[in-house]
Amino acid sequence: MEFSYKSIIFDIEKYTNYIYMRSMSAIDSTKINDSEYTFLRSYALGLSGDPVPIKKVRIREVCTTDVNIKKGLNQHAIPHNNHHVLVYKDKDEVFCEQIIIFWQAIKRKKAGEAVVQLPNPEEDTFVTTLRINDIFLMGTENLEDDLNLESRSYLKNHLYRIQKLSSKFYEFRLTYKQASLSTDAPEYIRVNNFGERKTGWNTYNPVKVEVDVIGQIKRKIEKI
Repeated sequence: MEFSYKSIIFDIEKYTNYIYMRSMSAIDSTKINDSEYTFLRSYALGLSGDPVPIKKVRIREVCTTDVNIKKGLNQHAIPHNNHHVLVYKDKDEVFCEQIIIFWQAIKRKKAGEAVVQLPNPEEDTFVTTLRINDIFLMGTENLEDDLNLESRSYLKNHLYRIQKLSSKFYEFRLTYKQASLSTDAPEYIRVNNFGERKTGWNTYNPVKVEVDVIGQIKRKIEKI
């Protein structure tokens, strides 16, 4: 006998109840059709007619990125994905990055602190932050402060969205080519360092922008 997905009403709550019943006499066959009745019978008593044993189990998850909640206690949380990547310059004018995970961002927010913070505010210089779906102009030079003075077609061909983020691995894709899986330029750009080579940050000179509801492209003003 075959059962389709739609013809079988089966969820954890019902499954547990039928297991505890342990008897077909507890199942009201008038409220379910024949196929459901036969299916549930096999779980309530087993195929041989004997009660199905119920055993307790423990599930263990192996995670290498877990964070200890309190010192001295075996309580951990999974920090999940990155919240943002902070790009800044140190006192020697060298580009640096700092990855902030969601766990750190939540702790800062709960403590009433700024989510974006420089490691050393007195010596470091803020450049920008990177988040998934942030939009940047890539590979442009000598842009006007007012981007409305620039050619819209020119801006369109240099407008990229951040697709993926990790340590010194930033993936950008043209905003009007989001469905494409190509990893070739100019549809796709990958930044792996802060140098001036093929995958260097300075090669593309990213400029963070935002697009309003009527399609106007403006420079994104970030404050920390």
